[in-house]
Amino acid sequence: MNDDYSLCTATRVCNRDASHVETETVSSIAETTPATDTEDGYITYTATFTNEAFVTQVYVKTLETLPTDIVLKEKETDDYYTWFAEKYNGVTVKTATLNRQFKNGVWSTLCLPFDVKKVQMTALGLNGRVFEFQYAEKLDESTTQIYFAVAQTIQAGKGYVVSANAKLAEKTSFVFANVKINTEADILSGYDITALPGYNRTGNIYLIGTLRYGRLFGAMYFGLKDNKLYAPNSDSGTTMNAYRGFFRSDEPVKMQRVRLVAEGEPVVELEVVNGELEEAKNAVKYIENGVLYIRYNNKVYNAQGAELQ
Repeated sequence: MNDDYSLCTATRVCNRDASHVETETVSSIAETTPATDTEDGYITYTATFTNEAFVTQVYVKTLETLPTDIVLKEKETDDYYTWFAEKYNGVTVKTATLNRQFKNGVWSTLCLPFDVKKVQMTALGLNGRVFEFQYAEKLDESTTQIYFAVAQTIQAGKGYVVSANAKLAEKTSFVFANVKINTEADILSGYDITALPGYNRTGNIYLIGTLRYGRLFGAMYFGLKDNKLYAPNSDSGTTMNAYRGFFRSDEPVKMQRVRLVAEGEPVVELEVVNGELEEAKNAVKYIENGVLYIRYNNKVYNAQGAELQ
């Protein structure tokens, strides 16, 4: 078998004529028995050939025992999240604890590596406070309106927004019981974002989630205190904690305001703070035919911050 046991090649050579060679390569079938906190698990790889001369090959890979009471770590190395994704994907844990405190009246994002049913959301105070992206529409050249509906469940790997009330803001940790880890959706590991859970390409902005800590480029995120939407400089990006959601837009420079319309919530208007435009304030400003322009980094913007062709 090859290094990842996904392929197996069988070969036989004629004893009388070495030029007579038969060979066949097939894909193996993997069956996984997850490890628990008391017993090792294993993956059985089976390769079956069409040529009856070749014997079926079986390889068993042992999976080490894993703690089933885990803490979701928000700031770890990339190697840690890769290890976690490989070891825990498909494993049901007794408890998964997220140590996080939401702020009353401040919008936040959330992405979890497991599904959560409504009954558990209710028990943890999340029911009615977690919203899923519906669609976005441009109201004008500088304003985008985003619509959210109350999430009835939480889907693994999907980005959500959270509107915390005073009761929810009192909690400093959330303990999810008997959840099955699903790390398939991992934007920072090179997954195609169009295949991510909840990916919705309606409008000029969309919300996706991340399951690991790292630097993101082209991401827009909520401010922690001021309910603003920040779009960092595309060259520098931004460092984001794990288990968050973030927005992406095709035209962040043109976007000056975002209105959040969430089911059962007051409409919130957010200012978009664009890193490139903030730097552009110190760029070359000039007037041509009575119109103010800004030139920065080989790009030209109008006075409202829209990039010009």
